[in-house]
Amino acid sequence: MRQVTSDEDLLQVMATAIDVPAILAYLGVKPSDPRAERMARAMSTAFVHDSYLHENRPILLHVTPGVLRALEAVGKAWVGREFAIRLYLDRRYDGPGRISQLHGSAWRRFESWVCASVDLRSFIHLGQGESRSIVSPQVMTRMMSQVVGALVSVGVDDVARNLLRGFLDSFLDEAEANAGLGVDLTTILPADEQSWSYTKEGPDHDTRFAATLADAKGRSVTGTARSKKSARAAAAGEFIRRHGSLSNVARKADNYRLPKELDMATFSWQRRVAEVVDGFGTGAEWRGLVEQAFVHSSWAYENKVSIERTWQQDNRVLAFVGSHIVQYEYTRAVGRTVLRELPEAVHIATQSGEAIGEAALSLGIGDMLMLGRGQRAQGVERAMVVDAFQALVAALYVAKGAPSELFVDLPEEWQLSGSLMAPGVSREKDARTALQGRCAAVGFDAEYVIVDESGPDHNRFYVAELRLTSGVLEETVAVRGRRLRNVKAARDDAARIVLRRLELVDEPEGGASQQEQMLDRFVAAHLASTRRSRFSSAHVARTAAKAPATSAPRRAAVPALNRVVSKATVAHPRARSSRPSDQSGPAKRLDGYAKHAVDVVRAYYENAGYRVEFAAGVESCNLDVRCGDERLNVKVQAGEVRDVEVVLTDGEAEHFRNCYPNTVLAVVHSIRLVAGSSAATGGVLELTFPWQP
Repeated sequence: MRQVTSDEDLLQVMATAIDVPAILAYLGVKPSDPRAERMARAMSTAFVHDSYLHENRPILLHVTPGVLRALEAVGKAWVGREFAIRLYLDRRYDGPGRISQLHGSAWRRFESWVCASVDLRSFIHLGQGESRSIVSPQVMTRMMSQVVGALVSVGVDDVARNLLRGFLDSFLDEAEANAGLGVDLTTILPADEQSWSYTKEGPDHDTRFAATLADAKGRSVTGTARSKKSARAAAAGEFIRRHGSLSNVARKADNYRLPKELDMATFSWQRRVAEVVDGFGTGAEWRGLVEQAFVHSSWAYENKVSIERTWQQDNRVLAFVGSHIVQYEYTRAVGRTVLRELPEAVHIATQSGEAIGEAALSLGIGDMLMLGRGQRAQGVERAMVVDAFQALVAALYVAKGAPSELFVDLPEEWQLSGSLMAPGVSREKDARTALQGRCAAVGFDAEYVIVDESGPDHNRFYVAELRLTSGVLEETVAVRGRRLRNVKAARDDAARIVLRRLELVDEPEGGASQQEQMLDRFVAAHLASTRRSRFSSAHVARTAAKAPATSAPRRAAVPALNRVVSKATVAHPRARSSRPSDQSGPAKRLDGYAKHAVDVVRAYYENAGYRVEFAAGVESCNLDVRCGDERLNVKVQAGEVRDVEVVLTDGEAEHFRNCYPNTVLAVVHSIRLVAGSSAATGGVLELTFPWQP
């Protein structure tokens, strides 16, 4: 891991050759701007695509996959924050539903806007196997996120904001029509008069849906997006724009007004609010907005007259905006560390509710909540404290004039919460994400089911059951978590139990419950069966070499790398002879598949105790696999589907016939390309031995 010494040097190496004047013009920056050189250097990294980086690692010394992922994450978080704050200041919302809907609509429109940018497409550094004319929407959005992330990382938020200003201004002008989904559409076209049809196109890694809405009058519109739901929403919005009007769609929200101070608060409570406002150096005119951060919906419901008199409302809308501000502060701090240390890989998760709750409790926010009588009798819930903290963050962010970062130069009493919100390192993966990786590694399939719900609607409890399936044993074991307040927490609790037992499988501890003991036995049996399956397959490969030529080929299937595949039916591979020159053109596109397949087969045999060498160019086979005096010649074939055609040169075909029966055909099928690059992932390995073409 290489390190950069100071923040001033972040992204300040000219990583690639770029058209500086054209890029500065695209950013709206004059060459005479004293920041122009700094931005140009940052852009030399921002426009690097993964495929280009993969092909040019020796010369891109200060660019790593981790750096690109960090820039993308920072850019996305910044754009999300910008959308939220612009929408909030544009109008007043009665609740979080409308602003959340508009925020999602903005992201969908943003992707289309980015894809239409010819300049952005022309600046991207792509690998030799990528076509600039067919860059996917996902890649275009990722590159724009990297550009925005690089700009804000070098402290030029104003340039990033100017880059997006045209899009945001246009979106806000049409926001009401663009967000016209479901209930709004029915005011123009009743549900029983709507006729919907859907089509799907594109490869699995870049699928696009088209939703077409028609009515009895012959009016028809089509919306496209990456999901059926989004495509339907786009079509509904387009229908409203063409055939509806704001008067019969939805009442346009009132203009935003700064709320006044609450007139029913106690003196001591108002003094604490004043201390917060004064601590951040904002004026007294912002006290009403800061007070709103502590107003729970139960208090607002019981005090409607006071709420209307002071232009107040509950804190839910502010909490929505604050959630995006908190996420950006967290992502920006982690991104700063990544750009300094230049790691190969990085995992930037969302900020956890637990960390936000701890930050809120450190400030005593729970004691400041304005709760209705009924809610106060039930007590303060953690979710209420989290919402109040995020709402307070949003209020202070607005009061300070939307600074580039909020958690800098904090008052002394905010130091702890600031370190929790922007720690500079990414938090660990949550239990379900971590368990998913472990299950994929050992061959388990996990399914979560809510098996119990109890309590009134305002105070529900849930119990989740994690059903762990072993493809090797063909058995399933169920593990139940505790009774908790929300579905996510219940699922995480069940995952945490299984994850803990997997970590202790080699060193079991005493005091395990009956459920944990059952799980331990199940895991141990699965791992033992998996090991026997792998080594027995390898043993068959060795002993099959001694079988007579009339023996029928045998297969050994191992679990899929990314999921358990049971009772898979695989068509018998076919072989055909061809000249080496026949493998040009489309075959070049499969380089990513072939490399991944070779890595899979190599790992399989090495785990079984063999020594594996890559033999291409030395002998006419892909891998030379040896264990003691035994030697196997392994032909590796990759593909997206199970029924693959094995392509051999004349020399390869003759070689494998001469080496029979010490020959193996290793087919890795169901491989997927990683979106936006030529790298591949996943796959199912099938072995046929002895194999004769």
